[in-house]
Amino acid sequence: VRKAFRFQHALIGLAGDISAGEPPPGQAGWRIGLQGLGGGERPAEQFLSLRNQAVSTAGDTYQFVELGGKRYSHLLDPKTGLGLTRRISVTVVAATGLMSDGLDSAAAILGPEKGLQLLTAAKVEGRIEELGPAGIKTFQTAGFAKCLAPAVSVKRAQ
Repeated sequence: VRKAFRFQHALIGLAGDISAGEPPPGQAGWRIGLQGLGGGERPAEQFLSLRNQAVSTAGDTYQFVELGGKRYSHLLDPKTGLGLTRRISVTVVAATGLMSDGLDSAAAILGPEKGLQLLTAAKVEGRIEELGPAGIKTFQTAGFAKCLAPAVSVKRAQ
């Protein structure tokens, strides 16, 4: 949509998927808050810097159901036909929203190891978080750190 209507300096969000064009004048990129498994309603602590890229996140932070004390994701395990029961969040940065949206779900279903292989083979950047007995483990592609925006210091009133 952004390219079809020739919106150069635009940020478009649809159901959690974001497409970024050229950043606002004087900015290196659009700052996009990054939340994973621990995010919920807390403010983002890390930010992406996007320029002519798209980002999307798949996981069960918001889309799940609990049945019989067990949590099921909206992402289906093709082996069982049921929602995933492991807690996982996958964020993908790609050239287009179509690519980031398809790859985030696929990587979540595959799990961290095979998911990272998929993202690397597709030549996109991504971060995978998985909640296990020892807490949240984070995995990321080799270039994902380059997608992060520099930290901004915030002065708080005393």
